[in-house]
Amino acid sequence: SASTDENDPFITTPRAFGLGERTGIDLPGETTGRVPGREWRRSQWEANREQTCNRAETGYPEVADKDRRELLEAIAKENCEYGYLYRGGDAANLSIGQGDVLVTPLQMAQAYGAIATGGTTMTPRLADAYLDPQAPVATELPPIDGPTVPIDPQVSAYLRDALTTVVSDGTAAFGFEGFDLDAWPVAGKTGSAERGAGNDVSWFVSFAPATSPRYVVAVAITQAGLGSEAAVPVARTIHDRLRSLDANP
Repeated sequence: SASTDENDPFITTPRAFGLGERTGIDLPGETTGRVPGREWRRSQWEANREQTCNRAETGYPEVADKDRRELLEAIAKENCEYGYLYRGGDAANLSIGQGDVLVTPLQMAQAYGAIATGGTTMTPRLADAYLDPQAPVATELPPIDGPTVPIDPQVSAYLRDALTTVVSDGTAAFGFEGFDLDAWPVAGKTGSAERGAGNDVSWFVSFAPATSPRYVVAVAITQAGLGSEAAVPVARTIHDRLRSLDANP
């Protein structure tokens, strides 16, 4: 098992896709999100250790259920001593983006763009030109290349095929029922990001046309539940419009 972030694919892979860093979009206040590496994990353990160790000593007398009380006490004792270490549950959380992982829709759009292109990314921006009142014409802003993600071509092809199947036969299929996927094949993945309270965040990130990608669509709706229930219908509407614009530029 890896002992440093640099040797840990659970950390290096999402960071290679730009997660945990700003995308560089021309907007103020962009957040980095979080890929919880070992330094962050230790800082959280140190910040909460006194409270955790107190619980390890006093237990949970307020919990009536004996089995649950003993489980909580065992967890508190383990976290008191070893809470800075990764464990099996952390690998599961990191692999599906749950737990302490935080991402923005824009970061996910850029990551899916890398999957769609086989590793090429662009720095996102809102403006493509600006107008100087003293100049006769607008000045165009050239595209800015983003980092190249090192994806094995076979892995990239497998992911594109799998994501296409999600829309045709998987968790997004019901939301795209009746949509002409032959004319506009969509590749994507649903998601349901857990929150501390309330309903999940409904996610669906996709790109199209899957056979020759030109667009990425990322939809995240807070308190909306499953990705298939809320985010997919919104994304379908967007893809419908993109297909129309593509056919009638």
